[in-house]
This record gives sequence, structure tokens and C-alpha cells, in this order.
Amino acid sequence: MTPRAAMVTTGFGQMRLFRAGRGPAVAVLPDLAEAAVVVAARLAAAIPSVAWTVLELPGIGGSAEIEPATYAGVIAAVAAALEAAGLAEAPILAEGFGTAFVPGEGPAARVVATGGGRARARAASRLAPPDLAPRPDGTHLPALFAHLRDAAILDPADPLRPLRDGPPLPDADALHETLIAAAVAPLHYQALWRLAADALRNGSPDRPDLDWHDAPAAAAALARHDPDAAPLAAAAPLGPGRIWQDHVDIPEARVHLRRAGPDAKTRPLFVLQSAPGSAAPLRDVILGLAEGRRVIAPDYPGNGDSTKPDGPVDIARLAGWMWQTADALGIDGCDLWGTHTGALVALEMAIQAPHRAGRLVLEAPPILSGGFTADILAHYLPPIRPDPFGLHVWQAWTMRRDMFLFWPWYRRERAAGRALGLPDPDMLHDWTVGLLKSGRSYDRSYRAAFEYPTAERLARLERPALLCAGPTDMLVDALESARQIAPDRITIDATPATVWYPNQAEDDRRETIRRYARFLDGTGGIVPAGPRQDGAGGGEADRGPGPISISVCIAAGLGYPLAPSSSEAIAPVNLRFLETFLWVAKLRSFSTAAEKLHTTQAAVSNRIATLERELGIRLFERDPRTVRLTPQGHTALKRAEEIVRLTSEFRECVGDGARLRGQITIGTVDTIVYAWLPLLIEQMGNRYPSVSLDLNVDTSLNIARQLLEGTVDLGILMGPVVGADIRNLEICRFECEWFAATKLAIPAEPLELVDLVRFPILAYSKGSQPHHAIQRLLEAAGIATDEARIYNTNSIATMIRLLCDGIGMTTLPPAVVREPLAAGLIRRVAVNARIPPLHFHAAYADRPGNPIPAAIAGMAAEIAADFQAFADRML
Repeated sequence: MTPRAAMVTTGFGQMRLFRAGRGPAVAVLPDLAEAAVVVAARLAAAIPSVAWTVLELPGIGGSAEIEPATYAGVIAAVAAALEAAGLAEAPILAEGFGTAFVPGEGPAARVVATGGGRARARAASRLAPPDLAPRPDGTHLPALFAHLRDAAILDPADPLRPLRDGPPLPDADALHETLIAAAVAPLHYQALWRLAADALRNGSPDRPDLDWHDAPAAAAALARHDPDAAPLAAAAPLGPGRIWQDHVDIPEARVHLRRAGPDAKTRPLFVLQSAPGSAAPLRDVILGLAEGRRVIAPDYPGNGDSTKPDGPVDIARLAGWMWQTADALGIDGCDLWGTHTGALVALEMAIQAPHRAGRLVLEAPPILSGGFTADILAHYLPPIRPDPFGLHVWQAWTMRRDMFLFWPWYRRERAAGRALGLPDPDMLHDWTVGLLKSGRSYDRSYRAAFEYPTAERLARLERPALLCAGPTDMLVDALESARQIAPDRITIDATPATVWYPNQAEDDRRETIRRYARFLDGTGGIVPAGPRQDGAGGGEADRGPGPISISVCIAAGLGYPLAPSSSEAIAPVNLRFLETFLWVAKLRSFSTAAEKLHTTQAAVSNRIATLERELGIRLFERDPRTVRLTPQGHTALKRAEEIVRLTSEFRECVGDGARLRGQITIGTVDTIVYAWLPLLIEQMGNRYPSVSLDLNVDTSLNIARQLLEGTVDLGILMGPVVGADIRNLEICRFECEWFAATKLAIPAEPLELVDLVRFPILAYSKGSQPHHAIQRLLEAAGIATDEARIYNTNSIATMIRLLCDGIGMTTLPPAVVREPLAAGLIRRVAVNARIPPLHFHAAYADRPGNPIPAAIAGMAAEIAADFQAFADRML
């Protein structure tokens, strides 16, 4: 059972706790030699019927910002955290050094202590931590690991020999978690250890000490008549000018957040981290942009303090997770600031949901050559695996250190040296701990960034953006590359600093923050990069005024002068030649484009040669293996796409739909079938009477795959779908409610999720977003998946039939079950847990000259909006 992290806010600051198990609560004060997350997992594995809630003591892990200055202060902070978590009256299990910090003078019968004798012996031994102040050579981290390993292995009464009787020895992963918790603020850990040791040496407190085998059962027995633990609440803000931490659940992960700014009706801003650590290094960016904004800085799933989902990760998946995070926070639209990997995530978020994205700041997005990218992927990402001897600790420190010295870090050559300079030991320590927190999954977000087709995706951005980089950023060269390919709506600017880098002048940092803020506010102050002034050009675009033609539009977009020195008109470009150009650019092959266009390779070559001659530029670099766009070709591509799109829209707008013939394949899901699909098909028939429809009802996962394979023209599904030429339009969102058969004897008062376990839960198919959401709800309630019966089906008709027959309960959009609801066969059930809304997209391939999928997607959006308004009134 995976423990769930939560933050509680007290007058002393924030503290973190981990909960695992389900039932009445027992508060746990852990030993300093075992991480709280490891303790929670160990106790829940032994006795899962208790909600073991393990507090990280002040100075440790997520509680590290509270300085353990005095013994009385630590006791008071622990008491405040237990009060804030609703555990003031819960039994307490104190282990090892945790026995020194039991608060209050409550009845001894509600406290169970174990390991106190060993803790006293350890306090009197030579097993104290060494000086843990971060050192320039990084040796403090292996020293901390050795201290924690010895604390687990050695007999404190005879520290030259191993302890023969005690809890099982930690494995490499458990030691790794304990190291991370202690290393967040190593001097705070050291101070806390001394406070506990002093208290134990002085004989206070003195409580009966149970054997480690028996203590958990004794604590569970104290709680057996208590009510079940209340769900862990969201954390409260710390106050103006401070960053506070929280968590939210999305279908595949529990996401750790840093937040700042007023939590009122101000424009939200997502601040998105670089790989591979966490958002912690962005502290100054978060605070600098928090004035008048709600700033949310998530750790990506797989990084930092967020949980680590299985499976490969790409930028599209990261972007989808971030939109799910916004959904969980109730945020519909937001601005986006991202650096390095975060810039790519912000870019992809804006492409996936342009109606939700406001203004973007994209700091140094990687735009690398193919050969360099292959070299990076081969060498940049060695595995980091917890090692029982701590070898991975030294590996992480050295990697992080060399990242400031060389670009790329593995190329240890004089020519690869960076001008940035090493940070101070404290900053380098924090960056190393961030890498270690990501652990085995650190490379996934890195790899996603290096594999992302930045140039191709940047051309699809439809939102205003500032693309920038500081002078010491190793990716500053991206600015020059971006000038060749970025749409006009992107402002390109060299900022004075990279705010989160070391050795940046304070005035430069402040000025950079001001530039970010001015752009996000839309108040200007930055001069966009202008057209090229390198004297390039010539050809048809140099001719004087004449009829506005496609040639002029494309050439003007390339930044070439249109001198009014001649009255010679420019010959219009054949639209079919532009469509051919788009297909060659997309497929990177003349022969494959010829097959797609049902013509010969010679005809395609002739069209491209004619187009190049008329424009006076070279569109492609050709070699025997592949075809690549030139810089002018990249710019022409954007204009050509726009022209072909506008032409198709023009035909669609003013043309006679009845004259269009052919067939369209639409893939959709059951939810849409039961909601408003018949209305869409009816309107399609009226608008395009000569277009045949091939309808495929399947799961969202299968429809997305078919869309990418080209066997479906339009998908209406829980998306978005990410592909090089896929357009996504969010068309509706359905809130879900719980339903049960009327004949089932279910109380009218609101229920907890645990109350539903006695019934099967009818769910969408495995792997779907709603299925994952139900699993996360169960996990959040401390319900193991084997305790709940989940009946999965990819057929809503089957689900509704089973629901009406009283086989189980389900959570569905009310619009889907309106008929059995109106007939009285089922009823709503009030449950204090809901899955997130279901977001549906119309996704289609953006293919030249085919306006029908886009037109039907727009039609679907209008019908969905009308249906939603009707459903809101009627249901």
C-alpha cells in the first residue's frame, strides 16, 4: 500500500505526514533513522486496518523548513501538527528517537513507545551524525549516508558490531528514502538529532518500552473503538510573501505543489520546472511573479515530491498531467511560465488546449540538431539506482556539479567548459537532493525534452508567447534558431539573467522578473525580434506592387523586401503546388508524397521546383536518404499551411456543402453516443447530404491509436490526442455523479467512499481516465484495490443495464443515464468523493485541402454546448 503524503499548516510553518492503511487513526512519531514514508508502508503492510499517520518531525523531509532550535519548540510544533491534522486525540506510536518528542501530558495509556532503550544507547554512543554542513567537494552527503546506514545496522551498545535483534534491516530503497528526508536540510537534521539525544540522555521522557514486534498491535488496539480517520485535508496558505506546499490527486499520480500569491480571483500562473529535480530551484521566480497572481509550481509526476507513475513519459503526457492538475484545482484557464523542459510542457499545454492557455513565457526551450540530440540521448541520462553502499549519492553529486562546468555535462573537455561557474555548496546540495528525489525516474522528463520536436510544435503555437534566455544559459542558442521558425505571435528576447541560476547579478535577476511580469500582464515593454536584415531574398519577392498573390504572402512572411520599383505583377502560385509542398514537408519524402497524392514522383519534383523558382528561394535540402526543410522552407511552411487552411475554410464557408462527396470515418465513445451524437449525425446529414459516414464506437485509447494510424478521420473522445499533425478542440466536459438502482437500500445521507465497498463499482474499461480516477479515489480513502470489487466494461449500455438491475453502483455523467433516471429505475447517491470531470475533445488530422473533419469538429462543439445548457436545466 503506497503511503499518501499531505501537508499541514501550523503557526510554526508547514509539516508533512504520510498516511497508509484504512480505519481509525494512529499518529506515529518515527525514529530519525527511518524515513516516515518507509515507516508508514511498513506499518500498513503489517496491520492494514489502521490509518497509520506518520509525521515527519521538524527539520526532516517536508517539515525541514521548521528549524528545530529548542526542545520545547519541537514538542510544540509536533502538537500543533497533530492538532491541524485532526489527530490531537489519536493514540500515538513513538519509535526510537521519536519517543523523545511525544507532546503533552495526556494519559499514558494512549501512547505506545518502542525502541526507546536502543535510542538511549544510541544517544550515549559515538553514532552521532558528523558535521553535515554542505561542502564544496560533496563529501558531506556520503558521510550522512554512512551515518544513517550505521544507525540501522550497528548495535548502539556495542557500535563495533551489528545489532542481532531488532527490526529488519532496510534495503537500498529504504535507505535512499531515509537519506533524502535527512538531506533536505542536513543541519536541521543534525540539530534535531542532538535535541533528541540530550533529552534521552537526561532520562526524559521515561515510558514503558515495548518490543518492536508488539508495539504496532498495541497501538492499533488503543484505536479499535475510535471512528475511522477523516480524509486528509488540503493545506492552508502560510500568508503573503511565502511559498506554501500542497498536494492534489490526478488519475495517475499525487502531485506535489508549491504555491504563492493571493488565492482569490486572480489570474493563475503555472510555473513549470526544468528536468530532472523539482520546482524548488524556482523559488525566486515563484515569489517574484506572485504579486497579484496565483502561482502554482507542480513537481511533475516522476520528479521531486510527486509520486512516480510507471511507464514511458513524453512531453504530451507531462502536459496532460499539468492540465489534469489544473482541473483538480478548479482552474479553467491560466498563464504559463516554463524553463527548459518546462518551456516545452507549457508549449504543449497551449497546443493541446489553446482556449485554456493565456500568455506564455518560454525560457530556453531546447532546439537541438538531430545529431546532437542522438548524442545527448546516448550519454546524458545514465541510470541512478539506490545503492546499498551509497554509490549513487556520489554519482548524483558529481553529475549535478559537472552540469555547471560543462555542456553537455558528460563531455569533459576544455572546449566544452561553461562560463556559468559553480554554485555555492548549499545550492549545489539542494540541486543534488532534487535529483535524488526523482531517483530511478529522473531521466524520463529529461528524455521527453530531448525527444520533443520543438521546432515543429513551435510553429503550431496559437497563443502569445515570450521566448527568452539569459546569457549564461547553455540553451541560449535556441533564440537564434527560434528566430528562423517561430510564428509572428512569439516575441523573442535575450533576458539579462536566468533567475534560478547561480552567480547572476541581483539587478539582472530583478530586471528579468520585471520583463516576465510585463509580458504576462500584456503591458509590453519588450521589442519583438524583427524580420531578417541579412540582405537575403531576391527573386519574385523583389518585384514591385501588383495583384496580392500567394507568392507575395509567402515571401513577405520570409522577411524579404517588397520594393515598389516595378509595376510587374507577380504570377499567382498554383494552390495544388502548395498542397504538394505541405505533404513533402510532412512526409519528408518525394516518393511517399507522390503516393499520398496519387501521382508520380516526377510530378511532385516538378511542382516543388516550379514553386521554388516562382518564390526565388530554396525550400528543401535534398540528399539520397531524406528531405529537410531549409530555414526559408520552415518559414514558408507556416504561410503555406495558413493559405491552404484559409482556402479550405473559404470553400467550406461559402461553398455548397451538398456538392461535397466522399466518406468520413468518425470514431467516438459510448458517452457521446448516449449524450448528443444523434444530433450531430442529423446535422451532418443536412449539411453534407452526399458524404457517407462510417461510425466506429470504441474506447478513447483505441480511437486515438486509429486516428494516429489514419484509419479514423475524426475522433470524439476523452483526449487530447498528441501527434505531429493532430488538432484538438475541447468540446465539452461532463461532471460525474454516483448512481444506484432505486431498489437498493442505500441511505439518503451523504456516504463515504468506504461505505460503497460492499457493492461492486461499475467502471469504464481498464486504462481509461475514469477507471484511473476511481482507483485514485479508492487509494485516497485508504481502500486497497483488492478490497473493492470493480467491474470494468467498455460498453455503457452494459453498465447501465447492470446498474438498473442493482448489480452495483457507478459514477457517470447524468446526461448518459437521463432515461433510466427519469423512469425511476435509478437514483442519485450522495457520496463525499467525486472523480474529476470528463473532458472530451474532437481530434482530427490537419491534412491539406480537407476541411470536413475540422468543420464537423466545430459542429460538434456547438451541439455539445447547446446540449450541455439543456442538460444543466433539465437534470
